[in-house]
Amino acid sequence: MYEEPQLVSHIMQVWHDDGVPADLPCSLRSQIFLRRRAKTSMDIFSGLWLADYIGSFLTAGGSGVYYFHYLPLLMEHGCNDSPGTFGMLSVDNQYKIQQPLAQFFTSQLINLEWVAPGGEQHDVYPARGNIDDGAGHALVTAYALKRPDGEWSLLVVNRDQQNAHRVRIEFTTRAAERASSFFGPVEISTFGKGQYQWHPGHTRYVGHAEYQAEPSVVAETFGRADPDGRCYTPSRMSAPTRLTNCRQHRWS
Repeated sequence: MYEEPQLVSHIMQVWHDDGVPADLPCSLRSQIFLRRRAKTSMDIFSGLWLADYIGSFLTAGGSGVYYFHYLPLLMEHGCNDSPGTFGMLSVDNQYKIQQPLAQFFTSQLINLEWVAPGGEQHDVYPARGNIDDGAGHALVTAYALKRPDGEWSLLVVNRDQQNAHRVRIEFTTRAAERASSFFGPVEISTFGKGQYQWHPGHTRYVGHAEYQAEPSVVAETFGRADPDGRCYTPSRMSAPTRLTNCRQHRWS
């Protein structure tokens, strides 16, 4: 997860170096962060990854993102013998929705809070943080937009699993002699551990599968999220934070 922004920006630069015009519209139509399903797919980790992934792609010059795994998918046997799904919703065997998962709430924050809903143009500006773990890994990432309504909107992702971090927002330009900052009211939206926690299901190992070709690990329960909603108060381990005029939305 630490390397996601660098990986995205690097491959975008590789495409341009190979001759893809910088002004050619580029969109993502499918994305995945695990080779196989696992409980991590439903944990808050997946929401943090999605925020970094989309923010870094748009900052690198992407023009649009299409979320692929909105369709209902059953939980299946995955990595480390844990049940998981790539979908944003958990469903039962009849494909009836049971509850939203982390990437559902992340998608809401991106589409309803960070950006202005609708088809108007947003201007993307580079942003970066200077908080790291001492080994060169960025703990806090940021993605900045100038929305069509004239407000600035900042998506801040705190990837530190243990600590909250205080941030100072500064605007710098080549012409400016000193940095400027926000003034006026600031709106903050937070989605993190205080609003969503995934409790993995239980599995058991059997010596021989009950039916041929079935795995020898049986899922007794498939897990649940509790709490499973979003709120607008700052919390620890946050993913996107949006600031506009100032509105700020943070995810932990």
